[in-house]
Amino acid sequence: MSARQTVKDAFIAPMTVAFAPPRHLKTAEQTAAALTQYAEALDRFTRAELEAGWPKVRDSHAYRTWPSIAECVAACADVRQMRRPERAAPRRAAGAPRPAAADILSPASLREVLGWIDANNRRLNEGVPLKPLDRVIGRCADTLIARHERALRRTGRAR
Repeated sequence: MSARQTVKDAFIAPMTVAFAPPRHLKTAEQTAAALTQYAEALDRFTRAELEAGWPKVRDSHAYRTWPSIAECVAACADVRQMRRPERAAPRRAAGAPRPAAADILSPASLREVLGWIDANNRRLNEGVPLKPLDRVIGRCADTLIARHERALRRTGRAR
């Protein structure tokens, strides 16, 4: 089965049953051309992504006419993003303790904490005394980094 036929079966057929064509499509040729545009835009997705994307569009679309091509592509892209293998939990070694989700920092959070630590270290090196709150935050940042590194070692993703 071709990719276009898969798109028609998994997405376009239920869409044309659930919603009316837009009013500006006056002839059968115009309707066929519009459906070809949908098929071209959606043929990059697998059957499973299309079948999971269609209910998302159906349930969120508020108008009587077909959803926009962009809306359909966005729903299928969301499904693809959620199913990506790298989003799956990393495998742990047998018997290794399970790290708490909060112990592994996102890359942005890690950069933020490391940047804060670097800024405080520069101030200390310049002889600027730290305020009491800075000391508390510094200990928290050190604890976060230590937990992050331990969690990475436990999951086998250590640097």
